[in-house]
Amino acid sequence: MERTNWINDHEFLDSKLLSLQGVTLYLLSTGRNAWHGTWSERYRRDAALFSSFNAAKASAEKSRNRGTTFEIEQFPGLAFYSVAGVVALVEFHSKQSFGKLKLEEIGVRLKIESTMRDAIAPFTEATTEFWMQPFPSESSFVGVKSDLAEEFEPLPNPSYLKKWGSVASGSNYYLGWNEKNKPAETPIMRILGVFTDQNHFIDIAESDKVLASARQEAIEKRRSSEEARIKFNEASIYLSSILAEIDLDIDQNHEEEEDA
Repeated sequence: MERTNWINDHEFLDSKLLSLQGVTLYLLSTGRNAWHGTWSERYRRDAALFSSFNAAKASAEKSRNRGTTFEIEQFPGLAFYSVAGVVALVEFHSKQSFGKLKLEEIGVRLKIESTMRDAIAPFTEATTEFWMQPFPSESSFVGVKSDLAEEFEPLPNPSYLKKWGSVASGSNYYLGWNEKNKPAETPIMRILGVFTDQNHFIDIAESDKVLASARQEAIEKRRSSEEARIKFNEASIYLSSILAEIDLDIDQNHEEEEDA
C-alpha cells in the first residue's frame, strides 16, 4: 500500500460508499541519533501507513541508514469501501483516536450510497461542523488508498494494540524488533454503531454482494499483474543471459583474431 493523495481522484471520490469497517493499521516512523547523543524523531507527518506488520518491517529495511532507528505502532483505523477501492484512515495525535468527533453530526455522511467524498470528509480534516475543540492538527490525519484486493486486520478485542522499536545488529542482519502493548482508546466501535443505525432500513446484504464481486475482480486483476511481472522478469533474465553469451563470443573472436 502507498500513502496517496486522492483529492483529484474524482472516480473514487464520486463512487458510492458500500461498507465501513474498523481495522488495525501500522504506522512507521523514523528517528536518528543527532548531535551529542541526543535523539531526533522525524515528524509523524512523514510516516507511512501499512496494512500489516510485515509490510511495515519491509519498508523499514529499505530505508535503513547509519544512526536511523524505526518505530512501528498499531493504530485503530477506519476502512471506507466502494467499488472503486478502499481508503483506510487513522488520527493519531489525540490520546483517544477520533475521540473529538461529533458523532451526532456525522451520521448522514455514513449512509450507504453516500459519495466517498462526503463519507470521508469528516475524518480527514477537523472543522467546527464535525469536531470538538481543541482540534487535532492537520498532520494527525494519515490515510492510504488501495484496490479492493488489500486485506486488513480487524481491530483486536480487547483493544490492546502493540508498538515496536527497531534494534540493529549490523548491516548484514535484518533489524530486530522490541515489542510492548499499549491500551487503545478510541470510539471507533461507536462510529461503526452510527453507520449501522444509519443503514438500518437498507439492504446491507446487497451492498456486501456488490462489494464481494468487486473485491474478487480486484484480486484477479492483482494476480494477473503479478503473473505478468514475474514473466517479464524471467524474460529479462533470459535476455540478459543471451546478451552476455553474445558478448562473450565477441570477446573470444577478438582474442582469436589478435592471436592470429
